[in-house]
Formats: sequence, C-alpha cells, structure tokens
Amino acid sequence: MPRGVRFAQYLAYTVVPVVNALNTSLDVDAGFVRDQCYARTLKYLADGTLAPDDIVFFRDTTTGRPMSNPSTLTLTLSGCLRLCGPKRQWYSDIGSRLSVWLIPSLLLISNIELSPLDKRRFFAIIHLLGDPIDSFGSLVDKVASWDHCYRLAAQQGYCRRCTRAVATVYAGFEDLEGARIFTDFSRVGPDPEGQEASQIKPQSYLDRLAVRHKLEARFPEWRRTALELANSRSDELLRTGLAIVVYVYQLIGGFVKQVGGEPSSPPGGRIATGVLLSWLLPTILLSNLIGNFPSRYTVSEILARFAAKTGGLLDEPDRESIFLQRVPALKRRSLDPSIEALSWAGGIYTFRPWRHCNTGPRKGWPRMTLIQLLSITPVFVSITGACLILWNLIPNGFNCRHTWVIAVFFAWLASAFITWVSYTPRFATGKYHWRFILAKDLLVGVPSVIIMFLSACGLFNNCKCWSGYLYYRHSARVAMNTHPFFEHNDSTLYQYIVWSCLGMQGVLFVVIAIKWRRGLQVFRWSEKTRREERKRMMASCTCTCMGVEESSDTPAIENKVPASHVEPMAVGETRESDTEYEDMQRAQIALPHPTYRPQEG
Repeated sequence: MPRGVRFAQYLAYTVVPVVNALNTSLDVDAGFVRDQCYARTLKYLADGTLAPDDIVFFRDTTTGRPMSNPSTLTLTLSGCLRLCGPKRQWYSDIGSRLSVWLIPSLLLISNIELSPLDKRRFFAIIHLLGDPIDSFGSLVDKVASWDHCYRLAAQQGYCRRCTRAVATVYAGFEDLEGARIFTDFSRVGPDPEGQEASQIKPQSYLDRLAVRHKLEARFPEWRRTALELANSRSDELLRTGLAIVVYVYQLIGGFVKQVGGEPSSPPGGRIATGVLLSWLLPTILLSNLIGNFPSRYTVSEILARFAAKTGGLLDEPDRESIFLQRVPALKRRSLDPSIEALSWAGGIYTFRPWRHCNTGPRKGWPRMTLIQLLSITPVFVSITGACLILWNLIPNGFNCRHTWVIAVFFAWLASAFITWVSYTPRFATGKYHWRFILAKDLLVGVPSVIIMFLSACGLFNNCKCWSGYLYYRHSARVAMNTHPFFEHNDSTLYQYIVWSCLGMQGVLFVVIAIKWRRGLQVFRWSEKTRREERKRMMASCTCTCMGVEESSDTPAIENKVPASHVEPMAVGETRESDTEYEDMQRAQIALPHPTYRPQEG
C-alpha cells in the first residue's frame, strides 16, 4: 500500500475522532460559559428564582454582604458549579485567541537562521522548542568564540583592517573545527583506553595556524579568503525585523482596541501565552545577526583553496562519537566524515554542547558562568511576565494556569541541565549525544506546545480554575461581570507588563551585541568595507603592519620556520614537525613582523 494512502488512513482513524469530540464538547450547555451564566443568574434574580442573599453568592470579605449586585456579581465555587455547570467549555473564539500568539510565533520560528544541512537542519527547531535555554546559550557562545578569535588576532599587533581579516580566517576555521578546537576533556581524566585525554587550547591552535599558513608572507591570500568568507554569509535581518513587527503588533492588538479592534472575549490568558514566547525575540535576532553559509560545503571549499595556496592541505579528520565506553555490553565508538558530522559538530549554531568544556578550569569559569546566566535570562523574563499577567486575572492570585506555565519552565530548565551534563565521554559524545538530545527535546518540546495550545483553546475554562481555588481555598469565588476589570487592566497593568518584558528582551540583545561586538564584526563586513578590501586586493596594495609588499609577484619571504609542506595533522597529535613550533617558542625567533610572537599554548 502506498505510503500516502497509509498516512491518509492514519489521519482518518486518529485525527477525525478527536475533531468530532471537540465539536461535540463545544455545545453551549456542555460547560462553563461566563457570559451565558451571568445572563442566567440575572434572569433568576429578576424572576425571583434566586434571592439576593442566596448562598450561591459570595459574601464581601469586609462588609459580609452577598455580592449579588449586577455590577459586582460574584458566585461561590459551589454556586458556580450549580448555576454554570461543573464541566469545562472550550472557547468559541479559538481562532482569534490563537492569532494573538500562535501565528506570530510561527513567523518568528520560521525566521530562525538554519544551517544548510539538508533535512537535518530542521532538527534545530525541535531543539529550540525543547531546549530554548541551551539554544540561546549556544548562539551567545558562538559570538563569544568569534570574539575570542578577534582578540587572538589583535594580540599580533597588526592594524585594525588586517586584524579583522586574520580574525575572519580564524573564525572560518572555528566554524569548521569548533568542536575540536574548543573541546577540553582534561577534567574528566583518562579515557577508557587508558590514555590521558587531550587538552586543546584555541590559542595554541590558531598560533600554529598562523605559522603553518605563513600569515605575513602570504597575507594577500589571508585577505582574499577573509573577503570570500564575509561575502558568503547570509543577511536576513530585514526579513526578521518584519516578523518581529508582526509579533509585537499582534501581541499589542490582543489588549489594545485601537490596534486589534474589539476582542471577542476579555483577554488575559492569551496575552500570557504570547509573553511566554517572548524569548523568541532575542533568539531570532541573534541567530540572524550571526548569519550562516549558503551551503555546508562553502566554508570547507574556501578554506581548502586557502590551505592549498599557503603551503598546506586542509585538515578534516573523521569525527569520533562515543557512547557508554565504561559499559562493555552497550559501548559504541564510531567515526564519521567531518562533512557528515556537521549536525552535531558545529554546523547547527544552536547546538554547541562542548561549550561547557572549552577552556581551562580556572579561566573558563567566569566566561562560562556569564554565558549560562545570559542563556537563562530570556526564558526567565518570559516566564515572569506570563505569571504576572496570570496572577492579575480575576480573582487575583495563583490559579490553575500558573501550574502549566511553571511546569514548562522547570521542564526547560531540566532539559538544559541534561544537555549540559550529558556531553561527556563517560556517557555520550558526537552523534550518539545528538540523537539522545533530539529524543529528549521531543519529549519536552511537543508536550509544551500542546499544553499552550490546549490552554488557549479552553482547557482551564471551568469554575474551579476561574475561582482561584489553589490560592483562596474555602474563599474561592467566580466573578461574573469581568469586562470592567479586564478593560482597566488592558489600558494599565497588562501594557506595563508586556512592554517591560519586550523591553528587557531587547536590552538583553543589545547587551550581548555590545559585549561581544568584535565577534559580531568578524563576518559582518559593511558594503563599504568589502569594496575597499576588494580594491586593495585587486590593486595588490601594501600594508606596512605586515612589513612586506602585498604584491601578487612578491616571493615568499624566507622564514626561520620551514616553508615546506606540512602534512595534515589531527588535533592533539604529536609529530616531529611540531617541535619546530615549540623550538621557535623557546628560542623566541621572530617572524617577519617584530611585534608578533606565537602565544604560549
């Protein structure tokens, strides 16, 4: 049987019964409908069926009088169950409720910058919804790594223009080799084979890169490669800006009549859900500010040409994946080509699990702690704003809707913690860790989205949830005439909360952009800068900071470091040729420019 026919049968047997059940439950008399219950209660008061002091009416806590006045009509929980019904009632205006947050959120998610990794790149969306904390933290770590590349290039004492070119090439290698350059398993002790785990430091790697590829003698090739890398980056900030405008417009239109028109029902929960997803704003902005390459082969091909023209070959060893090496019955170890391993080895910028072990134990803690705090901040701001809005429903206080919001928050926290601690040779690395994280993200992300959808559709629309039973207990009550309350909050409190949350998300993005501005400038060359660099490249202009004429026919300057071809070398491997670099450090032999010294690894 064709696969399409089987899928259609699956939909017929599963989805259709669910839809029919929902349609059946949307009957007017099936459950709590506030406006109908309010009208019914007023009718009972008018025809004498209910006395003004009936026990169904809540007593004012200060005067003790029953609140049976039409403007302040309030029922006890038992009275609500009696007059309005004990069942929940799905909202009749589900479409307008979902339009406040669902459609704008989908637009934002569709604008995230995905890596060019065929269908596997869409796994980034699963990771985004199942682990937003680690996704945002990985983006911040990407920018911080580029900033580190710029600082290492700046230590060489070149002019600003040349420093930027060198930093761009460094960042290109980081994009291709990040999982190897910035990984340090020295804190986990010996590996299962009995050998000490290697400690790879970015500084020694990039210093060696400058020596092997003759930075000063072949600087025109460095500049040409930097220009190619910068020209190959995508820039979709304008499109993302339009999606953010739509999100903000829809969110504000949910409670401002002048923007979104007269709502079909009082807002509150729908605005809270929209605020809950406000962490998407800095995530999508930072993702598009970083950009990406149009193809997974782009950076590899550019750096391969660069290596060939500077006296070497691009080193792309197979990537190792480890799973439960200390459990003989379950242990796995495999090697995958580097181009096929990009999904879990740096090709997806929202997934960088090695960032927690990328520096030494002393200097790495401040940087790692700062990134961890920044990664939690967007979700914390979103959860806080959503809880404040839900707290200020009527009656004020903790209610049923808080439970799912807090549960989603702790699920995201647990998801991030699992991602952080599970990347270790003792458990899993490489593709095994990637598959484990995807399964975990599905278990967290799918239920989180479903509970948001059901809450917006009326999952908690019943007497018990609207009474604030979890907070007031025996004093639980249900207000019937809520329109004046929500109209007041729409023009005051809700606006303050929404604008505060959106403002804090924007401030967070600005802080990150300023803190690591040099990292963001590595690939984001202005059009003017690209034209100038292209003119200098075509005219073979000179740069005095390199101490050499930048001409295409300028012979390579003889250096103390041998210019012979260096075979590709795996990171951490020790060869006889490596002693040349170490001897150069010990003897402090200068390269052509006297201000440059290889940094101590």
